[in-house]
Amino acid sequence: MKNYKHVLAIDLGHGETSAAIADIEYNKPATNLKDPFDCCIVYGLHIIPTAYAELKNGSKLIGVDALRNSNEKTILSVCFKRKPNEMNEFDKNLIKSYFREVVVSVANINNIVSMEDYKIVVGCPSGWNNKEITRYKSILEDSLKESFMGDIDINIIKESKAAIVNAAKRYKLRMSDTAINEGIVIIDFGSSTTDITYIRGIDEPLNMGFELGASKIEKEIYEYGLNDDLKLKEELNKIKNKEVIQTNIEFECREAKEKYFSSIEKNNKIDVTKKISKGVYFEVAVDEIIESVLAKRIIIKNNNNYSWKECCELIMLEIKKVLENQNKGINTVILTGGASCMDFIHEYGKKIFGKDKFIPDSEPSYCISRGLALAARADIRSGNIKQKVFDEVKKILNDNYKNLIEPLSKNICDNVYVNIIKPHLINWSNGKYKTLRSMTESVNKESEKLKGSSEINKLVVEELVKWLSSLSNIITDKVNSLFAEEYGANISSNKVDVAKSLCSNIKSSKDLDPNFNPKEYADFDLAADISEVVGSIVAWIVSAIVGFIVSYIIVLICLFIIGFIIGATGIGLPVGIWIASNAFWIAAAIAFAGVDLYTEIASKFGQGTADFVKKIVGDPETKEFTLEKRKKYYRKILENEKKIKENMYLNIGEQFEKDNKIKEKFINSIDFVLKDSIDLAMRYASLEL
Repeated sequence: MKNYKHVLAIDLGHGETSAAIADIEYNKPATNLKDPFDCCIVYGLHIIPTAYAELKNGSKLIGVDALRNSNEKTILSVCFKRKPNEMNEFDKNLIKSYFREVVVSVANINNIVSMEDYKIVVGCPSGWNNKEITRYKSILEDSLKESFMGDIDINIIKESKAAIVNAAKRYKLRMSDTAINEGIVIIDFGSSTTDITYIRGIDEPLNMGFELGASKIEKEIYEYGLNDDLKLKEELNKIKNKEVIQTNIEFECREAKEKYFSSIEKNNKIDVTKKISKGVYFEVAVDEIIESVLAKRIIIKNNNNYSWKECCELIMLEIKKVLENQNKGINTVILTGGASCMDFIHEYGKKIFGKDKFIPDSEPSYCISRGLALAARADIRSGNIKQKVFDEVKKILNDNYKNLIEPLSKNICDNVYVNIIKPHLINWSNGKYKTLRSMTESVNKESEKLKGSSEINKLVVEELVKWLSSLSNIITDKVNSLFAEEYGANISSNKVDVAKSLCSNIKSSKDLDPNFNPKEYADFDLAADISEVVGSIVAWIVSAIVGFIVSYIIVLICLFIIGFIIGATGIGLPVGIWIASNAFWIAAAIAFAGVDLYTEIASKFGQGTADFVKKIVGDPETKEFTLEKRKKYYRKILENEKKIKENMYLNIGEQFEKDNKIKEKFINSIDFVLKDSIDLAMRYASLEL
């Protein structure tokens, strides 16, 4: 691990950007470390609007500077942060250019000669899954490569975790404190989203997110200013750089809105006036129309229209309802984020959660950048022990893999057999399929739908959690011994419960899933991470079950023919009659012994016999059996169903136990969430070590 001396944390928000620097100070205890300091991004400003402009002469501007001299700009963008998978090439280049200019400006103003000593960390919304985080990291790293800074590794930390760590530091929270053990809610009102984080003791934080940002308000103020003024719209459309002018006006609407809510006296006159052309002005009295804007039903959720104020209240009610339904207590509610200055948000919070529980952050715009600096410093200081914990936990998971794959494969096998195989077998026996091959093709098509199904993913999550819970004591004992080696035997194991954190993290994908906005927020996207592995398991089981049944029928036919040949040649008439009359049972016995695939049939009976059978009666897979024979075969399969499934469980379990590729994929598929769980547990611990 590189020996960084400082952390540069950048909160690149949708509406505004802030930055903080923390010294790592390896040789000091956590209690004696200096607090992060807020650093200037441009001269004299610690916080700037997320705005980027390019001038005709090629100059690049950020923040307030980008919003000046609008006639000289070829590009002007504000509030442009979005999910990486929603970015087009222009969006990617825009965020790259802005981020690069921010880092260069911070380095110049704060006399950073070389970034070699600095670990750069950037925040991201809590709703982004690990694939989106990886894409975002790549985009930002590419931006610095293009500035000749070279290969710089950037860490991405979720803003919810930054908020937790900042709250722990700011309010001096410790694991033994009543507040943190009874439950703390952190509500972060931003420009594009509202993020909620719930923490209680060492439990994995629970996250919710809503597409409710303050930028919707300033856009609506702009619309009010247009006010169906045809002349104004006509003049705007004539302007060559209309988008630049519109962006400037929207930003002025935002500043007016913030001025209104920061003003003690709400009767102060606050206007936005912008000359568009001779005699034509954009004008709006923000103080007069703001309440109408907030009350206008501009947000559609679940086929209903809501105002911004209504959504704000609904979010808080939803938080309370979800937590109460899960028997999760609330001791304290911390309100933060750049948009949290609006006084009605405070009133809703006090009314819904109780005045005595509600704490508005006095410096909400710095919350995330300071938290990012603290979290990254904690990560770096505990880097050695974290790697040891990760390696040892991975070893425990590998050593106990069999205890996961056996029940998991059994449950998936049951699901596939009951919901797919059996219904298609019934249809085959009733003549709805001409051949076994056509039935098999239909089964394979339907099984494709299972690979990413919520039912299979839920089953996988449940088995993972059971498995990890069963390993909890083993993992805890190992972590305790590693901590004792590193920090001394007096360190409490309650500070780092990796197994519990891991289980909570895996379950969190479905823990907080309110109807209000279920798709926009998922802290851990299990389906995305292990769908390939689950797909392999489902495909193998479908193939094995269908192969077994087809092979069973082939063995059956072979035995009838062998019995007939032996009897007909006079070599052993009684033997031949016995083999033919007991063919079903012998076929079952052979199948249970492991004859469940064509290759094994060939090896047991000889390829010549199989070819001979096919020449006489045709290929069983393509043969159109009579309805009577189909029903006869199906009845015998039903009679032996229990044994067939038991044999399948055994074969599948053995197959997955031997298949190191699937084992490696499965264990590696939870690497991200394992690292995340260790990071979180270690952050809590490192604040006290």
